Amino acid sequence: MSSIEICRPLPGDRDAVWDRWGDLTPLSPHPQTDRQRDVAAIIVSRNRPDLVRDTIAQLMGMGRGLTMDIYTVEMGSDPDQTTEHCTLRYEDPRFLGKAYGHNVGLRLARSRGRYRYYWVLMNDLVFEPGCDAVAALVERMQAHPRLAVLSPGEGEGAHPEGRPRPGGGHHIVPSCDYLAWMVRAQAVEEAGFLNPAFKYCWGAPQELGFRLYSLGWQMAYSDDVSMVHLGGSTYGKARNTPSREEYQQKAQEFAARYFVETYGRDWDDVFTRALPGDIAARDQFHATRRNWERVLDERERELYRPRRPSLRARVARRLGLGALARPTLREQIEALHPWYYDLKIGPERVTPGVGAREGAQELAGRVRYIRRLLVNEASHHYDFRGRRLLDLGANCGYYSARYAEMGAASLLAVEGRLDHVRQGRLYWGRGGFLPEGAWEFLHGNVLDPDIWRAIEARGPFDFTLCAGILYHIDDYPKLLRRVAAVTRQAVLVDTRLARDRPAADEPGGWSFDAIAQSRTKRDPDPEVLRAVMREAGFTGRELGSREPVPPGLLGADDFSLGRRAAILFLREGAA
Repeated sequence: MSSIEICRPLPGDRDAVWDRWGDLTPLSPHPQTDRQRDVAAIIVSRNRPDLVRDTIAQLMGMGRGLTMDIYTVEMGSDPDQTTEHCTLRYEDPRFLGKAYGHNVGLRLARSRGRYRYYWVLMNDLVFEPGCDAVAALVERMQAHPRLAVLSPGEGEGAHPEGRPRPGGGHHIVPSCDYLAWMVRAQAVEEAGFLNPAFKYCWGAPQELGFRLYSLGWQMAYSDDVSMVHLGGSTYGKARNTPSREEYQQKAQEFAARYFVETYGRDWDDVFTRALPGDIAARDQFHATRRNWERVLDERERELYRPRRPSLRARVARRLGLGALARPTLREQIEALHPWYYDLKIGPERVTPGVGAREGAQELAGRVRYIRRLLVNEASHHYDFRGRRLLDLGANCGYYSARYAEMGAASLLAVEGRLDHVRQGRLYWGRGGFLPEGAWEFLHGNVLDPDIWRAIEARGPFDFTLCAGILYHIDDYPKLLRRVAAVTRQAVLVDTRLARDRPAADEPGGWSFDAIAQSRTKRDPDPEVLRAVMREAGFTGRELGSREPVPPGLLGADDFSLGRRAAILFLREGAA
């Protein structure tokens, strides 16, 4: 016999899932509860009460000999389209996706009980009649303690490696299709869970697979338990959900950009090296990369293509000449093209814009004009000597390097594009602007709660620079409030401005655009921007220049027409 409980809403559920900023709470290392259960089944749904009822009816006949709780998360469903089984419903006007919904359910489950396994489910699956999928999967994972994720097979599925194999048991794969996963709680505590930034899901299983294999865990398909995916049951049929075509296009674009930005141009090689040598479908990461990147144009694919070592370095490596095999400074610079700034690193001059849509002359003109505002003008109103700096969306830390030359004491630079983090580390490492240990480049999305907690742990800061980042995100007031909370004296904002402009998708695809995780953007409203900073105790002063605006800053970036502005906010009473 099994003991199954359908979980109802409880006071405090939302506090267990979201923090005061509306972000998902950290995934705690261990559940803070004494209630012991075997399995938490977590179903996500949107306006499909019929499918939820069918799924729960199947679950009620499973889990022989186990204790199981069932959580149903309604992701923006209309109130009249939820079932009596709903555990938690949240508004979802911008379609955050199923990975986000399962993260909500996981946090909710971990606030209610200490589970050995999480049964992560879509709402449109049919299991073999008479097969106790829950008991069979748990039994298999109990016998194989390094299995972190075990998925039922799918005979007619889109992924050939997911088809059951003769003889029973299970077969190890780099990642499983994200439909129905039995997930070991211990693996979640060590490696984490699906990244909720993947609103279109594609890529989230591959990233989790890499993290699991890097820690010695495994993902596998069952050869004894199978399922049928009804598929296409919600594409475009529920409010605020994309069509199948739009979903697949955006899923491929997001994944293609995310992995290059996060793990580098050779990410598929990095992921493959984490796999055991005898794994099935060893070429999966290479194949999925090719599939995702085929929707990009040729220029963008070329920008993402891994850089080959020079002939000299390849020959030296083959001959075992270690010193000669190391790339020269020039080769290191060229491997990180395109650069945004015209600068010198040691004896080498950097040419900006190589491989980008903007040319070197256009970029140099933009930077010269903005430097007058962010460096020359700002220094007339703020003394950088001895100050602790925070630079958000830092690129290579060019402007902060100028502040360091004026006497700043330390820098934390946060940047979402991995190549720009590498640029910054090379530029600052060779530039000697501050002593080693007094500066740091942190790779991550400034909207990611975990990244923000890392920022808070290193604060507070005297001065924060937000140059060219606010108009690449949607919820800029939230970011400004967080900035104000960690900044003691001054915040310098350089941003495009527009009144009442709605959110829009970033055109994307270029090295200097927003990162994939924050592709939705909104130009800040100047009145809203000033009001948020005023509420936080800051008074703004717009910085100006008498120089003509260069061609590279005309149009949407024209400072002279008020379409862009540099504003220095000083905290009231700050020296």
